[in-house]
Amino acid sequence: MNPFRFQTVPTVIVELGAARRLGALLREAFPQAQRLCVVTDGFLSKSGLLTPALDDLGKHGWQVTLIDDVIADPPEHIVLEATERARQADAEVVLGLGGGSSMDVAKLIAVLLPAAQSLKDMYGVKK
Repeated sequence: MNPFRFQTVPTVIVELGAARRLGALLREAFPQAQRLCVVTDGFLSKSGLLTPALDDLGKHGWQVTLIDDVIADPPEHIVLEATERARQADAEVVLGLGGGSSMDVAKLIAVLLPAAQSLKDMYGVKK
């Protein structure tokens, strides 16, 4: 077995109604940032479930770019197109809402935005 290190986010908030405080929570974490990229799927976007969170983001001064066309097991071109949209919006913070694919795409966007490394060079065996 090859040794490895696993590191995850430092804070996970589990709280009834926390989505209604999302703008405030992000403002506390990123007081100077203004531009936020929210990554999700079409179902969540159309269902209205994101409305309380998006409303609170607006109340706290976030300029939101919504990428809501993530599909299950997205092909590489979806990730690259989403990254380009976030780059065009000059996103400073990336937030994934929803299932695993949305979270994975959000993480990749966050890594690819400032990176000079390509997606192809980033993933795969022994990379």
